Amino acid sequence: LSPIGNVLDFGCGTGLFTAMVASKATSVVGLDVSVKMIEVLDGKKINNVSTVSEELTEELIRTNPHLQKKFDVIVASSALAFVPDYANTVKLLRSMLTTTGVLVQWDWEKTGDSKDGFTEDGVKTVLSAAGYSSVTVTHPPFTMGMAPLMVVARA
Repeated sequence: LSPIGNVLDFGCGTGLFTAMVASKATSVVGLDVSVKMIEVLDGKKINNVSTVSEELTEELIRTNPHLQKKFDVIVASSALAFVPDYANTVKLLRSMLTTTGVLVQWDWEKTGDSKDGFTEDGVKTVLSAAGYSSVTVTHPPFTMGMAPLMVVARA
């Protein structure tokens, strides 16, 4: 298998996914606001993994050397539900993708009166407004108390 290119693991936590994808990627940047989570990931000492422990902002993208390159894949696994501004965050992530790049979002589907999670229409609307050219939402055939939502958005 050829490498999948440069990957950003947005909201990487302790790096469970980061560690798995590192062997298949050219490079991986793990980004998380939690210093303690990043310390755990750094402790794994994975050669092609760099880490950033800050909130994603335009200034961070402009000034952090690990975020200067464009990414072929950005993964956000159960992370985007926790950002203060979903629309702005996915717009910032879009600016970090190569012209053929892909954002993969895994989150929970909003049901009933719940304030948590995302609706399929809501995700499609926000990602389209953020400049993604195509957005596909699927519903994996299982639940864990809440139903998962898989989103693939192309640059």
